[in-house]
Amino acid sequence: MNWIGGIRMPGAQYVKFFAICISMITMLVFFPGFSLAAGGERGSIFFMGFSGSYYDPGWQFKLNTTGGYQFNRHFEITAGLPVYFVRLIDENDEEGMTSKAGIGNLYFDLTVMTPHPNWYFSSSVRVAAPTGDKDEGFSTGKVTYDWNNYFEYSLGDWTPFGSAGIANSISDTHFLSRPFSSLGLVGQFEGGLLFDPVRWLGFGASGYAVTPSGDQEIFSRKFRQGAPTSGESGSGNRRGWMYEDFAYTVAEADDLRDHGFSAWMDIYPSPNVALSFGYSRSVSYEYNTLFFFTRFDLAGMIRKARD
Repeated sequence: MNWIGGIRMPGAQYVKFFAICISMITMLVFFPGFSLAAGGERGSIFFMGFSGSYYDPGWQFKLNTTGGYQFNRHFEITAGLPVYFVRLIDENDEEGMTSKAGIGNLYFDLTVMTPHPNWYFSSSVRVAAPTGDKDEGFSTGKVTYDWNNYFEYSLGDWTPFGSAGIANSISDTHFLSRPFSSLGLVGQFEGGLLFDPVRWLGFGASGYAVTPSGDQEIFSRKFRQGAPTSGESGSGNRRGWMYEDFAYTVAEADDLRDHGFSAWMDIYPSPNVALSFGYSRSVSYEYNTLFFFTRFDLAGMIRKARD
């Protein structure tokens, strides 16, 4: 076993994780012929994000590296690989819960955009390969897809926005990671409002809804060790039982149906760095989540260093 941030990672996954990360960085930064996109210009895209979500029984961190190519103001292709670190608080060790780490699913995005001075629309399709370990909840073991449409309209300092999508797996948001992976048809919706009073500071609030259809397979990242490895719909007496009590669950659509709201603050210390801190409430599951998110535009940083 190897350790990263106090979390055990099997040797094979440890080597695989770093090999993939180094390969992606090398390809995106040093590959001949790649320029760095600026504004709506053609060129490469390279972002790195780190996020954390806290809800009982502990933290879940995600390191996500995304790179790709922007062909023009309307079309881009990107790929990324998330790495998860699940860190449970010490008192849960007595309940048989353990911390873990591992890579998630390697994904590819195709995005069509329509930028405008006052509004913005994008439609993207994501296909993810089952590169994560489904026994640890980092994958479903099958290819997943997600088609999402996003729209926003600027009204000075205020920007209302909304998104709607359909997928065969519940998706993470850019600041919130789920404590499980799921497999099953699902609709995902969000709407909210952004407020940017000054250039370096912003606020946001939104409501969301997750509407599954048909049976849902749940692969938990936070199940209790020693408990039954699998369960079926109706095995628990509360919301959230499917990822707390079992490593794998087949649930009905209503067991996974969710809605709630989020509020956050954005800070922009530089043009190429964004920080977010916020709170999310799941009304259906009755749990609270604190989260943070940091994103670095590495392509912008390299471009600035070259100028």
